[in-house]
Amino acid sequence: MPYDVLHSARGEWLAAKEEIIAGIQSDSASALETLKEGYRRSVEHSSEVLFASFLELLDDLGLREKTAIALVSDHGESWGERFADKAAVKGTYHLHGAALYDEIAEVPLVLSAPGLPEGLAVSSQVSLVDLMPTLAELAGSPLDGLDGRSLLPLVDGTEQGDRPVLIVGTDNGAVSQLAVRVPPWKLIHRLESGADEAYRLDLDPRELHSRPEDAPPELRSLLEAELAVVSRERLSAEDEALVERRLADLGYL
Repeated sequence: MPYDVLHSARGEWLAAKEEIIAGIQSDSASALETLKEGYRRSVEHSSEVLFASFLELLDDLGLREKTAIALVSDHGESWGERFADKAAVKGTYHLHGAALYDEIAEVPLVLSAPGLPEGLAVSSQVSLVDLMPTLAELAGSPLDGLDGRSLLPLVDGTEQGDRPVLIVGTDNGAVSQLAVRVPPWKLIHRLESGADEAYRLDLDPRELHSRPEDAPPELRSLLEAELAVVSRERLSAEDEALVERRLADLGYL
């Protein structure tokens, strides 16, 4: 969304959202470039103005050198690339909530903390579920029983390689999709239909047919282990209606 449109200013926010959806539905290359430029400016404002002012405040308070800082995002963004009919894009849910493809699931993860080397890029695959164990270890209070694992072994080189990542998708509050990502493959499973989709990460999946039969056995094993324990609770019709109203209020539908 445009950075200068407040969510609290509901009328303006909804109008801005509708402008974005209309631009995608138009299937116009120039309209799409305009929308992407607006998104780029919003991201730049968040990092170079809002986040930068937060760092300046830490400096002013003398806390910067003893503070662990994590810069992350809750999701990526798509632009209707997966929709053959752009008119099917009805809300922001279709741009960053309805699927588990990489353009939606990949997010930045930048860490700064006392003792961490500056400018180090870790190329291994990790997950945001690893963030809490990492921060706990940086604080000197490692916790047991967390789902993720500290990232510090990847930083100091005592661990190398990609960690398998599980990605969960929901629909109206219920688990609807699971994906397992182990480079160079990704396997997506839709619980309602039982359908699978698999593709290589080093090739553009939009140009290829899905090949779930070619996915490595270890991905299938990881997926089946998660399916064995996943909990799905059916919502009542009243609860579903409530969830839909709230998602509509947020501009997702």
